[in-house]
Amino acid sequence: MYRKPLVIFLFLSTISFGQSYISSHPKNAIFALEHLRANYSTYSKVVKSSNLDFHFIMSVVMPEIANFNALSNVSETRVAEVFYVQLGDDYADFSLGHFQMKPSFIQQLESEISQNKKLSDIKYIAKYEEIDPIQIRRERLRRIQDSTWRIKYLCCFYRIVQDRFAAVKFKDDDEKIRFFATAYNHGFNCSETEIRKWMNVRYFPSAGGPGDLAYGDVALEFYLKMKNEKN
Repeated sequence: MYRKPLVIFLFLSTISFGQSYISSHPKNAIFALEHLRANYSTYSKVVKSSNLDFHFIMSVVMPEIANFNALSNVSETRVAEVFYVQLGDDYADFSLGHFQMKPSFIQQLESEISQNKKLSDIKYIAKYEEIDPIQIRRERLRRIQDSTWRIKYLCCFYRIVQDRFAAVKFKDDDEKIRFFATAYNHGFNCSETEIRKWMNVRYFPSAGGPGDLAYGDVALEFYLKMKNEKN
């Protein structure tokens, strides 16, 4: 899986988006692909056990992995270990780990799953051995940094969005990928109208800077390239 030379990957990155994230941010793209290769066994095992599409699931977070900054992650994690653990997400709610998950995002997943009987099979993500809030926040922070837990969280996110927007009709898989990716980046608790609006907002990777693209378009670009690598 994913053994073709990176130079071929980058050469094939000219797709019909007009501007390509992969060709304009080659180092970031290589980093994301190398991370995927290094963690393929762990990620694919969890995704397969969840009966989900590996390329679809990973495309949702590939832009986040590409934009990951190790130094910032270390410093923000250290702050979170003090302020979030002791005081909660009102005091520290950084995007952490390679999937850039906030503690508040995980809490939203836990809340949604705990209240939805149709998702009872994944309620384990909301269970903790400890009952003390500080210990629970500490464990939640540890899980965010763990490769197995982050892919479990991602699969749970997919299940929630799939259930929440079950009545939504997508014209094709490309639109569905863009929708799910935007829901991940902007907020899965938003309305369909809000998510669709943000599907066309060019704000990634620098929050509206020159040359930015819509997050969902970048996710789709990675999806198509991962599929190409497989073939």
